Amino acid sequence: MSYQARKAGMRDICSYVPHELDEPDLIHYRGKPYVVHIISEATKSDNKQFFVIREVSHQLEQLSHIKRKTWFYTALLFFTATGLIYAASYWSFSPLRKLADELNEIAESRREKLDEDYPKELGEVTDALNRMITLREEQTLRYRHAMDDLAHSLKSRLAATNALLDDASLSRENMSKRIVEQVSQMDDMVQYQLKRALVGQRGLVRDKSELAPIVDSLTGMFAKIYSDKPVTITSRLQEAPSLPLNKADLTELLGNLLENAFRFCISEVHITSRNTPDAFVLTVEDDGMGVAEKHRESIFQRGVRADQLNPGTGIGLAVCSEIVASYGGAIWVTDSKLEGAAFVMTFPK
Repeated sequence: MSYQARKAGMRDICSYVPHELDEPDLIHYRGKPYVVHIISEATKSDNKQFFVIREVSHQLEQLSHIKRKTWFYTALLFFTATGLIYAASYWSFSPLRKLADELNEIAESRREKLDEDYPKELGEVTDALNRMITLREEQTLRYRHAMDDLAHSLKSRLAATNALLDDASLSRENMSKRIVEQVSQMDDMVQYQLKRALVGQRGLVRDKSELAPIVDSLTGMFAKIYSDKPVTITSRLQEAPSLPLNKADLTELLGNLLENAFRFCISEVHITSRNTPDAFVLTVEDDGMGVAEKHRESIFQRGVRADQLNPGTGIGLAVCSEIVASYGGAIWVTDSKLEGAAFVMTFPK
């Protein structure tokens, strides 16, 4: 035992040191920690072993302090990382929450479409949703317009049916035949408007339709409806006896124009079709009061009527404009040679 060990009163320290000591070890002697180091294997002799001890209280205290700091910073890092992850996830999913809110607003009719200020990753999704919403709105609008147009079209057929029922000059057989014709036309009109609501005006099959049979049928019907007004019908259809329109479209188009002509004329209605190098031209004119210059564009909008004194829905001319536009044509109103209104339509060849 060294002099320093004896001086420190460590006479029994050897009993605390393990007999087989191959590497440094920690022991506790009289309440204090010591590290025991073997000097060298060469110092072993006759069951004797030389070793060095060193008190490590200060080092252990520093180690304990380091552990506490390590645990503290580990916990701090954990909670900070958790907070950052939560914040990042909250921020990352905020566009999805906004998307859900806007879709709910659209479902409740409080919004028309999604905003465009979404992140690039969601841009394609929101664009697709906006396209779907637009298509849905167009479909809904087509259904609404088709139902309005159907009601408007059936009104004339129902009026013609009532006129037939009130016509005492017709035999029962002839009246039944005429009413069946009107019912058949109403059925065709219902099928046409339902198909138009589903596929749109441009989705309907196009065909070449003869003018004379349709003009004769419609003028006969309106003659019954407006039987209290003697109207002379003049048709000049030799130049263009047919037009490149679906029969239902042509019937709807002429039906609306002739109804207005019969309603507003004094005694004359002219129907003319002619050929030009580039187009077919169809004109319906009357000798009524005409259309004021300021109303000549607006009357082709839905719900707009130039004449507020006569009953009407403001749908007929809008339907005419839609039909003509679907065939790439044009429609406008001008002054007639009969001093009334002349509705002119062109259809490209």
